[in-house]
Amino acid sequence: MLKKYQPGRPDFLINTDWGIPSDQLSKEAAESRGLKLFHGRWVTKTEKKQLQDEQNAYCTIRIIGCLLILLALYVAINIGQISQGIFLSTFLIVLYELVVVACGIGLIRFARFARYLAILIFISFLVLPFTPLLADEKGAPLLIVLGVMGLYYLLRRTARKIFWPKNESNPDDNKNKSSIVRKGIYLVVLFVSLSVGYFAYDMSQAKHMAADACFIL
Repeated sequence: MLKKYQPGRPDFLINTDWGIPSDQLSKEAAESRGLKLFHGRWVTKTEKKQLQDEQNAYCTIRIIGCLLILLALYVAINIGQISQGIFLSTFLIVLYELVVVACGIGLIRFARFARYLAILIFISFLVLPFTPLLADEKGAPLLIVLGVMGLYYLLRRTARKIFWPKNESNPDDNKNKSSIVRKGIYLVVLFVSLSVGYFAYDMSQAKHMAADACFIL
């Protein structure tokens, strides 16, 4: 059986004693009742779908947290090259790293503040490639993709619910129409971000090609 990610949140099926242990029900009896096997326990098709969604949300959030910590570690190792020895740039990068690390640890612990920080951080991933600091960085398109993916997984309904206190009603639960509008906005933002990112990268490559051609001439 899967571990309980948030024992105090039984409003998630995965944090309860869900299903029937496989050794307490034969395969024939379970299949006759339309039950499916999920991590050694028999559950209904609807329960399996819900459990998979909740497990994916919990695991994805922790993976994002670890990814942010590793990214901060990578920046720390290469801080001299990135900041080019400028004090103000070094200070801002160190401050940014500390925020990223705090956010990563918070996500691993499913802290509510970490989600808001992470959203801001991933939005910054969409902006940084267009700043002088990363304007000529070949990894800029990858940073944009990470930003879009991070926002997608953190803005999903299940992820929002994970960070929302159990004793507070989530306003998103009763807003089906606004949810549809929100999804439309996310798609537009995704399309625009990818288009702008590709255009900027393509222009950067063209600039380098033109500079090389002029140098040869």
